[in-house]
Amino acid sequence: MSDHETDELRMTKATQRKKTPDRRNPERTKPVDAGRRPRIAKPDGELSDEDMSPQVRSTVMQLMDEVDRLKDELVAANERVSSIEGMADEDPLVPVLNRRGFERELGRTLAYVARYRSTVTLVYLDLDDFKAVNDRFGHAGGDAALRHFSDILLANVRGSDLVGRLGGDEFAIILHRADLSAAAVKAARLSDQVNSSPARFDGQEIDLSVTIGAAELRAGDSVESVLQRADAAMYEGKALRRTQKVATS
Repeated sequence: MSDHETDELRMTKATQRKKTPDRRNPERTKPVDAGRRPRIAKPDGELSDEDMSPQVRSTVMQLMDEVDRLKDELVAANERVSSIEGMADEDPLVPVLNRRGFERELGRTLAYVARYRSTVTLVYLDLDDFKAVNDRFGHAGGDAALRHFSDILLANVRGSDLVGRLGGDEFAIILHRADLSAAAVKAARLSDQVNSSPARFDGQEIDLSVTIGAAELRAGDSVESVLQRADAAMYEGKALRRTQKVATS
């Protein structure tokens, strides 16, 4: 076979290979539509605005608006939950923590004391003969007296201290960085302030007095145990006060 014939044979085989479909990837043999832009895969998998039709672009924008709306609703819902939780921890009559909120904070303080060995004292306060106040001035007068008493407490504690109403005429204070001696000084000042500052209701003065007990928080204490110790100290003070009244009468 001559060189010329050999070249013609090679060209014929090459032409046949071009016309033979690629069985491994049939798409390779499909002609490209001149009016259609070929899709080019991006390394990051994202599509630009040019890759999307107007309808797809509109759908994507609607979905993004919906996501933003849902995010706003979630933020508003979380704010409502926080507000409700705050209200659940506040006393409905006076601007201090209720028993639930106070006991929760006392539990946190006990954990802090156990970890850092800090000095914290719980002060337990009970208004004396408060039933007589309600009997004489009615419940509206009693409420006015409780609000006045809570104002005195709040005006005489530090920002780090916590005040709560445990129920009725019983209150408590968490005194941070205070041992029993410091708590006794604070209790005496509060008692003097209450004695010298009568509440006012309907043009009348309501004389108040308070008995106070204290218990220093210890590692291993529970909320119940430290409240019981402070309550017991307060009742010891009431018993002593009654004895003093009898002795001087």
